[in-house]
Amino acid sequence: MERIYLASPIIIKEEEGIKKVLLIKRAKEPFRGNWQLPGGKIEQGETAEEAVVREVIEEIGLKFKNIKFVKDYDHYYPELNEHYFFKAFIGIVGEENNTIEEINKEIKLEPKEATEFNWFSKKELKKLKLMWGAKLICHDYFGIEE
Repeated sequence: MERIYLASPIIIKEEEGIKKVLLIKRAKEPFRGNWQLPGGKIEQGETAEEAVVREVIEEIGLKFKNIKFVKDYDHYYPELNEHYFFKAFIGIVGEENNTIEEINKEIKLEPKEATEFNWFSKKELKKLKLMWGAKLICHDYFGIEE
């Protein structure tokens, strides 16, 4: 069984009193078409915080900042025989006072990684087909119970 270590950003923006999280739709297999957080593998020699900054730049073209560690998560994917360990961080992209619309104009997706992006509220998250890591992290952050 392979162990994979990931850094996952929780990018939250609040507008009109509603918190929303930024997710990207996976472009490649496995699980193409599922929604996920724009993070990825921690490379040898880098910290989880360095990895999450690098991954956000690679996947959406923006700098992830004001970073705070949130929690460790893990999930075993039996269909892949892989055990994933996630380090979740919360932070922002753009400037504090940027609107979602302003941030959207700056996002540049890496087409090999994602086909689209969107911001989702707690209510909307419940209806999405999420990667397990994103589901664990987002449901925990928003207090969604199964």
